[in-house]
Amino acid sequence: MTATDLLEKMDTFFGYMAPDLDRLIEGLPGSGNCSKYVFHANRAGIASTAHQSWVHDVQIRHERERERDAKALKEANEKAYLLQEKEMKRKEREEERESRKRQKLVEVNQKRKVREEERLSRLSLQVDERLFKEACFQREKSFYLRSRLTQENTLGGGKRRKFIPRMW
Repeated sequence: MTATDLLEKMDTFFGYMAPDLDRLIEGLPGSGNCSKYVFHANRAGIASTAHQSWVHDVQIRHERERERDAKALKEANEKAYLLQEKEMKRKEREEERESRKRQKLVEVNQKRKVREEERLSRLSLQVDERLFKEACFQREKSFYLRSRLTQENTLGGGKRRKFIPRMW
């Protein structure tokens, strides 16, 4: 048990309820840490009324220090809480901004894919049309050549052909 513990349990000052206790605390190590204890060196030559007012002033000073420390601790806690809330809000805004960016990127990719599909379908139609035109042209050409050959053979113009090729 330390001097501080003894004084806190008895909650007394020098010369009040337990003078024996004060004499015990006087020489103990750690008695300098007691906020309510008045050391013997500070008590010498002071009248009892002056002594009481001095002790009361010390008490008031210690109370004010405790209140100031409590207030500073409370302000520090409030400041830390506000900083934490501010950081959470910042992270929330950043996350929302990122989600909007991701959503916009997805929409842009979808639009790009749709445009790409449209271009590919148009290109495939153009290729199909071109192939169809080419096939029609080749068919017309072969019909023309067949009809020409058959006309020459049927008319019998001055020349006779020994061999008529068949196209179909």
